[in-house]
Amino acid sequence: MSTGQDRDGARRYQWLVPLVIVIAMASAVTVHRLHVEAPSGSGFMNMDLDRQYYPNAVFLHNELRAGNFPTWNPHQAAGQPFAALHQSAVFYPPNVILTWLLAPERALEALFVLHLVIAGGFTWALGLRIGLTAIPALAAAVCYMLSPSQLNGLYMPPFQFTEAWLPAILWAVHGLVVSGGPRWAIGLALTLAMAFLGGHAQGFVYEAQLAVAYGATLLAFLTPRSEWLRRLGWAGVAGLLALGFVAPQLFSALELARAGIRSLDGQSLATASAGAITLQQIVHGMSPWLGSDGQLAWFVRLPLLTPVLASIGWLARGRARRPLLVHWLFFLVVAIACALFLAGRETPVFEWYYALPLGSLFRGPFRIAFVYLFATSLLAAIGVVPRLR
Repeated sequence: MSTGQDRDGARRYQWLVPLVIVIAMASAVTVHRLHVEAPSGSGFMNMDLDRQYYPNAVFLHNELRAGNFPTWNPHQAAGQPFAALHQSAVFYPPNVILTWLLAPERALEALFVLHLVIAGGFTWALGLRIGLTAIPALAAAVCYMLSPSQLNGLYMPPFQFTEAWLPAILWAVHGLVVSGGPRWAIGLALTLAMAFLGGHAQGFVYEAQLAVAYGATLLAFLTPRSEWLRRLGWAGVAGLLALGFVAPQLFSALELARAGIRSLDGQSLATASAGAITLQQIVHGMSPWLGSDGQLAWFVRLPLLTPVLASIGWLARGRARRPLLVHWLFFLVVAIACALFLAGRETPVFEWYYALPLGSLFRGPFRIAFVYLFATSLLAAIGVVPRLR
């Protein structure tokens, strides 16, 4: 007869194996990309990384080692604010700690691996919470952590710093809405704060909006009405805590933005819609045999069989699988909405979003691709479940 200790050990083992797989894959991808494939000249030759993010890492490393808090960077753009510039991620703990401890090149590599692990690990954890078994949850984790949006983090670190926390935010939202309690409120506050402090304001806005929609869906379909006010109360606590955590970065960044070239007045529709991915490219991204053209088309490339698996998730029916069906419907709507948004002015969805509060602040519809890729990863994983039973 098994003992309680045996069961606890088995649970730890069940968590350990997927975590080891995720860490091993993240490390292998990084080593292959930088030290085996070895792009010519340097592992960091992307224009944004070469001209902004790597020099920023060098400056931050030197300032921290000298015992200084880097408020002003005299080496970029003839001098500019540093801590107040959101993408500097000066208030983001992983960036500060690793850049202080390691040489800038090694810090960027370590941060890339760490955020692949965060993206994969929390996708796996979310998969288990919504009712997936270990194999489908791990499949979702691998799909998202190795998606184009995450791999692009090698060249644009702040984008990955924020986007990697998307599954963690939804994991915390699920815990708060379905289970409730102060620990989930604190967890949601921390994951929201980490995503914001990562430095990608546009990505964070998309994550926060998705979190609200996800929470509302769970509240409506999976939470007893008698618990609604309590759950909303904890959500309010989480929001206030998150605001407190990010206040130093938020208010300094807003002050800088008001004085910047783009300011907070918004952009024209033509400017905001620049950087769209056509519907044809999105369709081509669903199959490796169709091919795709254009630099941005890579951002919507899906793993093999994703469309097939995503389309059969509705088979997860029955009372015991109701949470899975709710999630399949939710992520299906999210994926379709994101695909239409990615197309820019080719569909009316982007213009509808542009008219909403905050909708005109950002440009580049392709930057919501990480939400599209995350949604399709979960859809494919849910589609695996009926095939396994």
